[in-house]
Amino acid sequence: MGLSQITLTDYDAVVAVTQNALNETLATYLSQLKKQVGLFFNVDSGGNYVAAPDPATADYSFTGTLDYTLDAKGNPVNMVQLHSPAGPQMVLYNISFSKAQFIAKAPPVNVSQKPGGSPWVISFSVNLQKAQVALASVPAPTRAAISAATSGLGPNMFSIQQLYLDLNTAVFDSFQNVTGMPAFALDILTGIMQQYLADLQASGGVIFGYSLTAAGAAGATPTFMPTALDFCVSQYKDANGAPANPGLDTLNYLIMTGNRPLPAKPPTGFNFNFVDDNTMQGAMAVRSGLYLGFLIGALNYFLKTISPVAFTDANGTLAQQFQLHEGVDHSFTEVIPPQNGFIATYTYSSPNGTSSFKNFWGSATSTPGLYLYLPGEGEWRAGIAVRNGGGLGGS
Repeated sequence: MGLSQITLTDYDAVVAVTQNALNETLATYLSQLKKQVGLFFNVDSGGNYVAAPDPATADYSFTGTLDYTLDAKGNPVNMVQLHSPAGPQMVLYNISFSKAQFIAKAPPVNVSQKPGGSPWVISFSVNLQKAQVALASVPAPTRAAISAATSGLGPNMFSIQQLYLDLNTAVFDSFQNVTGMPAFALDILTGIMQQYLADLQASGGVIFGYSLTAAGAAGATPTFMPTALDFCVSQYKDANGAPANPGLDTLNYLIMTGNRPLPAKPPTGFNFNFVDDNTMQGAMAVRSGLYLGFLIGALNYFLKTISPVAFTDANGTLAQQFQLHEGVDHSFTEVIPPQNGFIATYTYSSPNGTSSFKNFWGSATSTPGLYLYLPGEGEWRAGIAVRNGGGLGGS
């Protein structure tokens, strides 16, 4: 089932971002990190990994080059795998290294990645978290985009939330392509990588995105300003309901407006796909009941232009005129609930026309029927049916 056929019920809006899009963004993030990684640790009396003051005397060392896997088209993949059996707010974060080497002094271990071999991939299950941040702390391009989006709003009218990987919660999941290493050494490498992720978190971490929510201050706000935010991950399914094409799994921002409360728990998934096209980076769905009233109100203004009042006139030479004058304001009647796609109706009958000479009569009735039809989410159709009757003559 595609996005055009869904019914959004529990949330006012959902913004969905594909796994493909996230990995492309994270590849840009990775390019800004120090590519050459050297981790040198000792173990203290409490069994904790502590940075070795001298790499030459370190009990354990790991070196490698941060890398990522590319698909056949050269796009980065698998840095983040959105679907995780651990829950709808957890993901798999994969750290990939080329030219990797791990050395332990006691018992002695020295394992290196085979030349030309596949990168070492170390996977962790990580919580997604959100936190409020100050505008001054976000990157300059994001700050400029937020300033443009909130033009005219006071600084106390909105808050900024950051969605990020909480690397402090990283739990080891699996190794890929790491061969020839004994089990105890794998445990040590896991601990070293967790410390590496904690240091990465302390230096700024891995940020997925930013969102704005209303802060409750008075003033003119956007029509559908978010007032509450949650998130979840949903898995792409084929026509038979089986998982398929993980690149189209989506990270979903779950939005409420008008201070309506969020559901108690985020969903574990949706019974439809937000994105069906590999060339699309995401999609947005808005609950129809949220914007129907707004849309209908915005369309009411033009009803008087199709609801005219008939008028006849004649001058001394018996030249006759028939005019339709603009009518008064009217409004649609919303169909609740929508019936077969019809969401609003409007009917109109004109009063009898007027004449400027008693020797001539004129009358006209116009009974337009206007409907709004919603065949699928995001697609509007409008039609007008008009029946006219009346006459113009002299006696």
